[in-house]
Amino acid sequence: NLRAAPSLGAAVLAVMPAGSRVAVTGAASGGFLPVRFGTTNGWASASYLALDGGSGSAPTPQPTPPPTANLGSATVTSALNLRAGAGVTYAVLAVMPAGSTVTVRGAAQGGFLPVRYGGVDGWAAADYLSTPGSTPAPAPTPALTPAPGAGGGTLRTTADLNLRASPSLGGAVLLVMPPGATVTDLGGQQAGFRQVRYGSVSGWASATYLAVSGTNGGAGTTSRTAVDDLNLRAGPGTGEAVLLVIPAGGAVAVTGPASGEWLPVRYAGVVGWAFAAYLT
Repeated sequence: NLRAAPSLGAAVLAVMPAGSRVAVTGAASGGFLPVRFGTTNGWASASYLALDGGSGSAPTPQPTPPPTANLGSATVTSALNLRAGAGVTYAVLAVMPAGSTVTVRGAAQGGFLPVRYGGVDGWAAADYLSTPGSTPAPAPTPALTPAPGAGGGTLRTTADLNLRASPSLGGAVLLVMPPGATVTDLGGQQAGFRQVRYGSVSGWASATYLAVSGTNGGAGTTSRTAVDDLNLRAGPGTGEAVLLVIPAGGAVAVTGPASGEWLPVRYAGVVGWAFAAYLT
């Protein structure tokens, strides 16, 4: 749909058939791009637009000059936004389909890698890029990316929680921590898990079920509002189970750091993960 404003609630000006070519006329806003279709100007969801060689694409307002060296290639493991900066708040320049090959242009910044896709430079979440061969790791120890403000503090479990040997639901369960248990934050974060120590055992636990000690359920001080009906999922990915649907305008509490394009949040007492592009 070509809409009158950058919102799913805006009036539909026209329906553009698959394969149509449009001209991008400016910078993205809220996941929408301003485009011209025929002689009509409007807004279209960036998720359903693909660059054709960079023609007519919006500028790339990088927060820092993009690197000039090609350090290797990477493969997109799931549909992934190419953003103007290293963070989920930056404008979406393109949506790269799963299986796409990108060129890595430098070191990671805040969990994002600078890449080139279809002649366009931008940033993509490193969690959704596979870097085979000799592509250098962006951090000295990729498995232990320090969490912002983490390390050395204590956390509290909000439910029965598995302590695993690795940051994955497939990791071996070392033990089960009861609700309200106090654990030591060891500072590692990967794929929605945090590295912690419970008693004398160190391992990985899902960040969704960990709260900062002394807070009520880990709601923290940050809140966001859903800009449209939004799925609250059991994990950071579209393949995860839907726990409930947050209505447009619903207020959520952010409970921890982002994992790729996803934020851990609490809504109506339920903790899960929501797609950050639809939270303001």
